[in-house]
Amino acid sequence: MVEYHSIKKEEVIKNLDSQVSGLEESEAKRRLEEYGLNELKQIYKVSPIKIFFKQFNNFLIYVLLAAIVISLLIRHYIDASVILVIVLLNASLGFFQQYKAEQSIIKLKQLFIPQAKVFRNNKLQLISSKEVVPGDIILFEEGDKVLADCRIIEAENLELNEAVLTGESNPVEKIDTIIKQDGIISERINMLYTGTMVVKGKAKAIVVSTGMETEFGKIALKLQEIHLPETPMQKKLDKFAKQVTLIAIVLAGLLFALGTFYGEDKFEMLLTAIVLAVSAIPEGLPAIITITLAMATNKMLKGNVLIRRLPVAETLGSITVICSDKTGTMTEEKMRVVEVFCNNKLYHHIGSDIALANQRVEIDKEKELFNLVKTSILASNARFEECSGCEYKIIGDPTEQALVSLAVDLGVNRKILTELEPRIKEISFSSERKMMSILRESIRRNVLYSKGAPSSILDKASFEFKEDGIFSISPRRKQELKRTA
Repeated sequence: MVEYHSIKKEEVIKNLDSQVSGLEESEAKRRLEEYGLNELKQIYKVSPIKIFFKQFNNFLIYVLLAAIVISLLIRHYIDASVILVIVLLNASLGFFQQYKAEQSIIKLKQLFIPQAKVFRNNKLQLISSKEVVPGDIILFEEGDKVLADCRIIEAENLELNEAVLTGESNPVEKIDTIIKQDGIISERINMLYTGTMVVKGKAKAIVVSTGMETEFGKIALKLQEIHLPETPMQKKLDKFAKQVTLIAIVLAGLLFALGTFYGEDKFEMLLTAIVLAVSAIPEGLPAIITITLAMATNKMLKGNVLIRRLPVAETLGSITVICSDKTGTMTEEKMRVVEVFCNNKLYHHIGSDIALANQRVEIDKEKELFNLVKTSILASNARFEECSGCEYKIIGDPTEQALVSLAVDLGVNRKILTELEPRIKEISFSSERKMMSILRESIRRNVLYSKGAPSSILDKASFEFKEDGIFSISPRRKQELKRTA
């Protein structure tokens, strides 16, 4: 197996029989037939028959089925019919709940089929991620999800969120280089892996593996091999069923022994003992538990929680310890502006409004605040993207998403601002400069909008906006603002 991270990009392209301009369409089709679709395959197939019969995989149900057989043998047809109806009701409830959940999951997967920006026939095309093949040249930009394992060919200020693979929530810088050592995934800074997300910069990369051959696919394969353990409730129910069955058999045996000892007819005593054993089985219990769990599952569904198997609802209620990552936090990796300091005033972002001393503020009447929000938009690479079920989605670096989201909440029209002052050039963020800037063409002159660490911005600042004009900023004032920050 070729270790693509340890060889030159030219060798990678040659090894995959590709070229920087991309594959020919005919060659891409041939490779799609050879390698198959770029998707995670499921070992477990959803079968309605399999789901139905799995509902009977329970010791208490086994006991009830045995009770049906015994009731039929002793010609207690009403008892047999009642128990059979309860067993079928229990199985039907469980089947419909799980089958409905499985179908919902399939539909959700079908809704989310991302697209990839691929070079084919020396042209940039937008294709379904399923049609990506080894050797394809893909263009990645901020907000894009990596859809196959790739080796970087070109990178510009590229950072990725690799939390899905490594558990590290901080973005990882990626560059075009050679990694000689056979290091772990997190050390391969020249590789892009399926499931990770571009949070900054852009890159051109060549696909080296797709589908189940990717690192993500290998993990998915291992997860599918895991045998699902019984839930705490299932274990308790099985234990209870065994105890009840044992007690019923012992009592029935004792009754039969006492009856024959006192000279009763053996056949009559046998029937009486069997009837006692069958009547001792709580045939209504499985149906009651299933109905209760179905109600709990439907309640959770209203909270947008989709449960595949009914017993999981009870398991969630039994949780006493949640194991999280080493920081002890559970996060969506999203940020939100909560406070804004401007012109010696501290504003609070509450809902979709901004307030000063609990009084709602209209941004068009606060010139300095407007200029601050305007700068946060124009010194940003965040972009809007249409999404199903919502008006728009903000894509890009989490910090920039938060700043643009604030502007949208305050009614600032980002599109108009960016069209009025088109982008000329970007000076990307660096660890030395600690700020990023975008040069824009304004009506009278070009303007450089910057955002970054407060100390870096203040060190370069000569003036500040105030209510009654623009004033030079003194070293003392700079120190005061740094302390506030």
